Amino acid sequence: MAFVLSGAGGFLGRALLPPLLERGEELFLLGRDPARLGRQLPEAASCRCETWDMRQGEAPAVVSAGDTVIHMAALLGNARVDRRTYLRVNTEAVMHLARQAIGAGAECFVFFSTVSAHGPIGSEEAPLREDFPFRPVSLYGESKARAEEELARLDWGRTRLLTLRPGVIHGADPNAHSSAARLMRMMAAPSYLRAGGGRSCFNVIRREHLVHALLYLLEQKAGAAGGTEAAFLVRDDPCPSMAQVQDWIQQAIGHQGRRIALPAFPLKVLGQLGDVLRARGIPFPLSRETVAGFSGSGYYSDISKLLASGWRPPADARKAVLASAREFHGQ
Repeated sequence: MAFVLSGAGGFLGRALLPPLLERGEELFLLGRDPARLGRQLPEAASCRCETWDMRQGEAPAVVSAGDTVIHMAALLGNARVDRRTYLRVNTEAVMHLARQAIGAGAECFVFFSTVSAHGPIGSEEAPLREDFPFRPVSLYGESKARAEEELARLDWGRTRLLTLRPGVIHGADPNAHSSAARLMRMMAAPSYLRAGGGRSCFNVIRREHLVHALLYLLEQKAGAAGGTEAAFLVRDDPCPSMAQVQDWIQQAIGHQGRRIALPAFPLKVLGQLGDVLRARGIPFPLSRETVAGFSGSGYYSDISKLLASGWRPPADARKAVLASAREFHGQ
């Protein structure tokens, strides 16, 4: 079996390549800079790199019958682009690749979505589940939700659809503007914010654990021809509070900054203001979505469906955060 990967040179792709290469899989890598992708690979790797700029539309015709297509490439929530660009990259480009996979008779199409597609809903008392409606509050979440809705309307034939919806993904070298990177930097600063007492649940997963879940589900041949049965919410277990994650990061790096307590309400107001400013093209560090993750109870995912499949994360949430914090800060 061959694997077709988009986003192989990105944060998640860099963790997926090693296990696939160790298994001797044949790989076709899609990206804007094939030369750079090639430099990341061992000389003996069985890979072919092809150019695909998702803003330009259709992917090169590299998918064959029996392939597994894993789509990881995307514009992230921190991208400073307009709604049209988000939809072109995170929705329309996905559909191009999915239709190509179906037409070629690929075995499986994997789509990495996000809990942001649902919007900031879900709490420990009423956790988010796979069949909850999509009510995104960000352009990123909207573009992923629209992609899922369009994928569900396709006739998949023999091709299985597998969708994963993680929360905040952390690891050694995340995107510099991601929520994980900003939190890691904040906890190494002389002072840091803790909103609402830090009681909010923080839906996180270590990058290597997300790859572990993907490979497990592929081996179990999970997925279906569209519909909610194809989707899995995924996070580390147990789901920690923001206060716990902050304390673990400081424990890992041996640093205790000065805590600045802040009520949750002012942050929510700033998040609403941030959405208005961003819609007008004015950069602002906060949005309703980032505030919900930092100070609210939104995005607490019920992963009972994933656990029922037999998957277990390689380590608990505390060990995962400690490892990522040490790696991020070069400990």
